[in-house]
Amino acid sequence: MGPVEILILIISILFLMLILNAVLRVLVVPRGEKLVMTKVFLWFLLGLSRALTRFVKNFKTRDEIYARVGPAALLALPIFWIVGVVFSFSGIFWALGTRPYLEALELSGSSLTTLGFLISDDGPSILFSVIEAVIGLGVVALVFAYLPTIYSIFRSREARVSSWANRAGSPPDMARFLFFSKEISLLGNMTSDWQSWEEWFEGIRESHLSYPTLNFFRSPFPYDSWITTAGNVLDTASFIESAIDIPPDINSQLCIKAGYEALQSIAKYFDIEYPENPASDDPIKYPKQDFIDLFEKLEVSGVKMKSDKEQAWKDFAGWRVNYDATITSLEELINIHKDEFHSTSKKKRETDKKKSRR
Repeated sequence: MGPVEILILIISILFLMLILNAVLRVLVVPRGEKLVMTKVFLWFLLGLSRALTRFVKNFKTRDEIYARVGPAALLALPIFWIVGVVFSFSGIFWALGTRPYLEALELSGSSLTTLGFLISDDGPSILFSVIEAVIGLGVVALVFAYLPTIYSIFRSREARVSSWANRAGSPPDMARFLFFSKEISLLGNMTSDWQSWEEWFEGIRESHLSYPTLNFFRSPFPYDSWITTAGNVLDTASFIESAIDIPPDINSQLCIKAGYEALQSIAKYFDIEYPENPASDDPIKYPKQDFIDLFEKLEVSGVKMKSDKEQAWKDFAGWRVNYDATITSLEELINIHKDEFHSTSKKKRETDKKKSRR
């Protein structure tokens, strides 16, 4: 074995170790670590989807294109791993004397798939063929276990999104939720709700860092989204704590804290900058006039509101400043354009009303 063969052997083994390390970190010990490979696939697919939708005006068509990003990234990673294993072992077989390279590549494919259409006749190559076959079977087994895990987490996430949509509408609207809750006497009796949403945010933090492609899995319905639901839940909890004259609910406050910490963790994974220690009087993107209008409408409807409207706004802003930057940035990352989201939904509701009158 000459110096060139030794060099190719070392490079091939190092590349194989890189691939196996990625497989282990994603499938076996997911810890929310930043994997360059995963992020490259996500950025490429995001860029491609944005390029494809640049000239598409129909909201549902755009949503369908964006909905392919998460699943495409999910499938692309295992394919890349398998191709990487094939090319790694082809380099090893070439270094061990299999010529030409195409035959080494064929031997690697034969070993990985365990089809045996090409068999080596020397000891070291046979040993590496067995090793590749074991690795191939292991990777396939892990992928088969990986996919159901992803979709189980996705179903669990979307069940909570749908339950919120039942009260707040689709897309979610805080005013609608509050008036609905008033009608069924739910305001002031939401302790168990906030506890379950706190658990949901904790689950989001763990799962969406361990499996970052999940962030790009869109809801089955075009006007629902896990990120807009998260923001709406936090806004609603913040509004109730700040503006409605009921005793403070520690579970509501814990829910808000769990929510903004989850969003901050996800933002940090994607290198999104946000103020880590914002002041309570820092500016927020939520319009003050929208807060005042909702405050006054609830007051007119008979909901007991706090006496100081201005202080209520300051308290609300003091809560929202913790997640204001992250919620906006994550919506942009996931391609949720709120103005289009709500205006398209409004047009749809108006069309449905006209049809029902006919």
